[in-house]
Amino acid sequence: MSTSQPLPVSTSTTFLGDLLSQARGLNTHLARPDLPQIQFGLDEVENQSRKLVNKQRGEVDSRAHYLLASGGLNASELAQKIGGVNANLAATFEPLQPLHDNDVEGYLRHEHEQIIVSAIEEGRRETLNDFYTTLSSNMQRDWERRKRAIFDELGQHANASPDALGESSFGRSTRSRTAAAEALPSAPSTLAMHTRMMAYDGVVKRLNEYRLQGYNFGLVSTFHDATRQLAQTDQRAAGTLECWALLQHTLRERAVIGGEFQRAALKEREYAGAYLRSEQESEEARGLRRSWAEGAREFLEEQFTKHVEKLIMQYPAQAEVGGVPSIHNKIRGYINIKYRKGGQWSDPKLEIIGGQPLWATLFLLLRSGHPHEALELAAQSEDALPRPEREFVPYFKAWLDSPDRRLPKQLRDRFLATYNTRIRFAAEGGSIDPYKHALYKLIGRAELSRRNLPIVTQTTEDWLWLQLALVRESAPGEDPPAEQFGLRELAALLVRFGANHFDPKGNAPVKYFKVLLLSGQYERAIAFLYNTSQHQVDSVQFAVALAYYGLLRVPEKSQTSEIELLTLDASGQPALDFARILHRYTRLFARSDPYEALQYLYLICLSADAPPPIGEQQVALCHAYIKDLVLETRAYAQLLGDIKQDGSKVPGAIERDLKLIRLRDEREYLLNIVKAAAARAESEKRVSDAILLYNLADEYDTVVAVLNRELGASLAQPASAHVQPPPMPQGSLAATDDIVALARSILDHYVRTARIAHRVSQRNRETCAVLLRLKEAMATYEEGALEAALSIIEEVNLLPLDGELVTIKRKAEEFKDVDEPIARNFSDILLVTMNILYKIYVLLKESPYGDASRQNKLAQIRAKARAVHVFAGMLKFRISGDVFQQINRLDVMMT
Repeated sequence: MSTSQPLPVSTSTTFLGDLLSQARGLNTHLARPDLPQIQFGLDEVENQSRKLVNKQRGEVDSRAHYLLASGGLNASELAQKIGGVNANLAATFEPLQPLHDNDVEGYLRHEHEQIIVSAIEEGRRETLNDFYTTLSSNMQRDWERRKRAIFDELGQHANASPDALGESSFGRSTRSRTAAAEALPSAPSTLAMHTRMMAYDGVVKRLNEYRLQGYNFGLVSTFHDATRQLAQTDQRAAGTLECWALLQHTLRERAVIGGEFQRAALKEREYAGAYLRSEQESEEARGLRRSWAEGAREFLEEQFTKHVEKLIMQYPAQAEVGGVPSIHNKIRGYINIKYRKGGQWSDPKLEIIGGQPLWATLFLLLRSGHPHEALELAAQSEDALPRPEREFVPYFKAWLDSPDRRLPKQLRDRFLATYNTRIRFAAEGGSIDPYKHALYKLIGRAELSRRNLPIVTQTTEDWLWLQLALVRESAPGEDPPAEQFGLRELAALLVRFGANHFDPKGNAPVKYFKVLLLSGQYERAIAFLYNTSQHQVDSVQFAVALAYYGLLRVPEKSQTSEIELLTLDASGQPALDFARILHRYTRLFARSDPYEALQYLYLICLSADAPPPIGEQQVALCHAYIKDLVLETRAYAQLLGDIKQDGSKVPGAIERDLKLIRLRDEREYLLNIVKAAAARAESEKRVSDAILLYNLADEYDTVVAVLNRELGASLAQPASAHVQPPPMPQGSLAATDDIVALARSILDHYVRTARIAHRVSQRNRETCAVLLRLKEAMATYEEGALEAALSIIEEVNLLPLDGELVTIKRKAEEFKDVDEPIARNFSDILLVTMNILYKIYVLLKESPYGDASRQNKLAQIRAKARAVHVFAGMLKFRISGDVFQQINRLDVMMT
């Protein structure tokens, strides 16, 4: 290696001189002959600059002061403030102690401090920006959720637009179910959704038929069969198919064909006692959770077995299963595909015993749900195991023989000692077969605080299976606190993880829904799936199935939320507003399919056996929603029934299904449903509906009273006098909105029907007849038939037109007994009568004939007008003052 030689001194000096001359020549093109050149060093330049600055501060043009002063600014004060700001800035960004030019360490220290200050400021600014961004995002998300809930609560108000509805009999909408699906605010409108809704409707109708007959119904299996048919063409249905299979395992619904149990059947509300009415620590509740965990584990084991078989079919050459498709050979083939590459084992940690990775095979046999095959293989391989490992087989056998997979205390203590001395430290060092570690942990439930084995549990399903295998529902005090890990603890862990942990992209909501079902969090699962737009319809069906078996906790009325469907009850347990979910769902298609909507509303009463007062509240809520359905759809004949002209009663759907809504007999039905709906219709001024509903409720006297009030309210409205009531359809007694025709038909029917006539008061019948005659008189008067109108009024005998003072006084005294519908219109009746008399008088007065009969007629008309005037004077304080003035004026004009 050559070394560099130092340059001679003369050469160095020449080099620096040339550099200096070149530097001086850089600005020669800027030189001006009229300006002197500066030949100062750096120190002199700095001193001259400071002097120049001080000089400029003192030499401020006085004209600037006058200019600023004219604008209201104090130049001196402003200069002081600017100077103060400059001083503060200098103190902020400059070092407290002056730095010399050669103080490199001080300069670096100052720069380091400034970088730290800048980083802190930048971090603060980013934190504020992130805070406001997150706040805005949360507010927007909360608003969208609340807006969707409000629209749902309003009942899809867009459905009621005139353009969207086609009216048929009873005002029933003729929209199709597809149009109802389009109104769903958060779900896409597709033919597939319509098909799904129709398929699910059929299942719910069959369920209610079986319930009416007192038979048990395999609801989950029937939903599973319906979804399997839909999955052939609908990908979304395919996503929920596994969830129905999961419920079949966890709820133990087995051997069901066409909805009928072939062996032991599950009853309606099978699990309500253990889930809703038992204490959480009771043996019944713990047994239910234990059954859930076992069922969920069995589902995951069956799912894994299918995965193994599918993988073997994809890679048969690598699997090398052979001619006997036993589960042992299948697992061996799966291990070959996963770990055997080119005739060699790809993972050096696997212990090969007897030519096979024994620990992996044993674990995967357990994972696929074949513990007896695993025990048989372990026994066959016992002699091939190393001597320290041979004691594993007796432990393994004792663990499998235990009904709750629990080693006896003495064996467990020895097993844990072995685990702590040999397995634990080897696992921490990474020098042990991971499947061997998993088996020891599983059998001894060792280190429950460290339940994650990433090498063995590479998928969500594997991890969940391991957690469920470690779950144990122990009695209080049976296990030490460090070993207490049951289904509730697993559920709490999964809730802390949240949906984003299992579905980071948010495009597979069924995955987290399945996780919640596996851990028995049914209320949270339904609420989560309902909030996903593409699976709202499916979530309702899952809620129905769970409610049928008594596995949905519903909240007390005081604890319900106007926005959220999921709330916490008094004990902190999640509760789902099942009734509101059904109500929102049925409003999508209630107008087009009221009978199908009714079938869903029946299911609210499934919670009637909930602890009081929740059960009673759910029944009342069901009745209220049914009344809403009846009034909104007006499908009275279909839902409530009808009365034919011959008096025979045709029962409606609700009356045939009283058992489903917890009504004992027809009397309760008429009181709680029909009569209550009629009262509401009357309060909403839906007179025709109220009349029909009161008629169905056998409240015949109330029907006539409502007719009287409506006739009285419409007495002064124009109407045709000679329109005959339309022929009544065979299926309905009250299918017209013409109040006069309706009143005539109903009154005639009541009078002709003996069983009804005695239930209508004489007073109401007479009032109705008077109002009908008055209505006819008003219509006749509008048509110009004055004599006919006057004749009708005289026939009514409401006014003293004979002119006798005694009669006038008697009629005035009888006025206090006149019914309110007539008394309210008395001013109009008097005025119309007086106008009729005046117009007849004018016609007679202007007649060219002057015979005696005309004079007698004029005298009669004047006498009747005088009687009306005197009668009105006696009722002066009971009629309108304006009307009395007009009557007085007309009387004067006829004198």
